[in-house]
Amino acid sequence: MANLFQSSRLTYREMRPKDLEEYYQVYNDPAVMQGNTAIPSLRPASFKETIKGWSDTNPLFVVVVETEGGAFVGQASLRFEAPAAMRDGELGVTIKRSMWGKGYGTEIVAWVVQHGFRFLGLHRISLHTFESNERAQAVYKKVGFVQEGVIRRARFWDGKWEDVILMGIVEDEFFAKEAGK
Repeated sequence: MANLFQSSRLTYREMRPKDLEEYYQVYNDPAVMQGNTAIPSLRPASFKETIKGWSDTNPLFVVVVETEGGAFVGQASLRFEAPAAMRDGELGVTIKRSMWGKGYGTEIVAWVVQHGFRFLGLHRISLHTFESNERAQAVYKKVGFVQEGVIRRARFWDGKWEDVILMGIVEDEFFAKEAGK
């Protein structure tokens, strides 16, 4: 029987105390943060408590590791900002730079989306990304997300303003795509 918390090469599990240091290092990697946050600053050691808080409060917050060997890949989460009745989860994904280029982003996003629709009862999953993060946009589109809007010139990074791209996928689109495979 397949494990509910595995995809083809990855395992999704709870945050453990030893993960905090690894995740903290990822969150202080400027290349990772360029595609992941609007705030281009190094995080103090106290930021580890913020990370722990995310893992304690988000409906889905998983550490992602390689199934074979257990190497840390990153994290994925769904949080519910709208009233629960809206059944809308906001996707968050962070991948360690040394794990880029292996197809893990697509695998992680696909797993979170199917988990959100099948097991968390979501109607839609939303996200925002940045104009300069073309790799992430390609991953999201591959999984089935569509662009829903643009917040123009909303992030200042590397000396210039860029757009924030809003994307989403709804359950009927996901299940139609699954049925068409």
